[in-house]
This record gives sequence, C-alpha cells and structure tokens, in this order.
Amino acid sequence: MTSERRRLEAAAPELSAELRRLRELNRLTLAALAKRTNYSKSSWERYLNGKVIPPESAVVAFAQTVGVRPDELLMLRNRAERAERAEREQTGGAPVRGPAAAGSGGRVATGPDRAAGGEVAPEAEGSGEAEVEGHAAGTSLAAS
Repeated sequence: MTSERRRLEAAAPELSAELRRLRELNRLTLAALAKRTNYSKSSWERYLNGKVIPPESAVVAFAQTVGVRPDELLMLRNRAERAERAEREQTGGAPVRGPAAAGSGGRVATGPDRAAGGEVAPEAEGSGEAEVEGHAAGTSLAAS
C-alpha cells in the first residue's frame, strides 16, 4: 500500500475526529450545532461519527460556528472524499462507514432520496440546508 493511499484512507477518521475535538472544545451540543449551522442534529451525528462525509457547505458552516478557518477542515474533507471515491471504484459499490466498517454488514444507503455518500438530499429531508458563503472566518486550526 502506498503512503498516499494510507494518507487518503486516514482522512475520513481524521476529519470526524477533528470535528468532534472542535465541537467539544467549544462545548457545543448537537442541538446548538444544528441551530447555528442549519444542518440537522442527525446530520451532525453522522458527520461527527464518520458515517457520512459532510458536504463542503457544512464544513464551512461548522468552521464559522467554532471560529476557525475552514481551510484545513476542507482539505481533510476533500481527501476523505477522494478516498471514498477510490474505494467505490475499487469495490464497485458504496463505501462501508461507521459501525458497518466494524463488521455489522451495513452500507451507506443510496436511492432516489439520497445524495452522494448516502446523505439525505436537502429537498428530501426538508431541512432547507443552506449553502454558507465565505471561507475566512475565525482563526486557523493550528491556533486552536
């Protein structure tokens, strides 16, 4: 296995771990995070536990909420997405995430009401998840 492949495979757990660390550091509940970002509590539960890679707009909204620049989080997110895409191409199916990766046999759901990666499409969920503009809020991750 190449070092690039290992780095890509580690990106999804790194992203979810960093999101959890920042949420805990800022003492945000899932409800508070949902209210401040316009993404549901259940979406944040999936993102923070590595079951689904969050969309870029959710990462930007999260960064703004916790007062960090989104650059490093977006880099981790993009690496995780590349790793997921490579896994899908290699296995010919949806990637196994979260408890399914530990052997429960489940896969991320897909279908007409699902967006890429198994996330409920905003129009299907009815949450009105909004795009967040701007990528320069707060301080850098290194400073936190």
